[in-house]
Amino acid sequence: MRVLPILLNTDMVRAILDGRKTVTRRAIKNKDIVNAWDCEADGTPIAFVDQWTGDSYPPTYPCPYQPGDILYVRETWSPVLVRPKRYIYKADVERGIGEGVGLPIKWRPSIHMPKEAARLFLRVTDVRVERLQEMRLIDCLKEGVQLTIAEQGDLVIQGVRARDRFSGVWDTTIKPADLSAYGWAANPWMWVVEFERISKEAALAGKG
Repeated sequence: MRVLPILLNTDMVRAILDGRKTVTRRAIKNKDIVNAWDCEADGTPIAFVDQWTGDSYPPTYPCPYQPGDILYVRETWSPVLVRPKRYIYKADVERGIGEGVGLPIKWRPSIHMPKEAARLFLRVTDVRVERLQEMRLIDCLKEGVQLTIAEQGDLVIQGVRARDRFSGVWDTTIKPADLSAYGWAANPWMWVVEFERISKEAALAGKG
């Protein structure tokens, strides 16, 4: 079992805390590779699939995550200067709960969060490869997309609205210079990583 960090923005963290988000997508960004890979259930590559011809070859590039891996979430945070050391999280403050509500806080970037400050631990349950625009309504909902009551009552419009909402959010996570390669309109190949939330104690003890 591997324990690996994963960066998630505040909106994604809130969706996990609310129980709405159980999957995340990561663009395949190796600039020398323009293909996709099929994987076994444990993440072992099966085949190297040419995206243009559909031809398969022996794998040369491994999946970044495997089922069973534990991911600790790095999120926007700030230490609380008390003993024992504790932390506050932007996702909580923006929801109006926890310490720091209404106070000026110097937030620290998620990439600088130490493992000891992490509070969200996720166990990878499935990894697969697909194009970004292959997403269906259920995929958008698993990503944490929310629909209004009116949209939920319209079987035709809910899928359209969910994809539109997700595509807008997706493009905000991509650097402007990379939109032509990894934005929604580019329809890049993705690692699709499904997960379940587990306790910190279980994660650090190597249990699920």
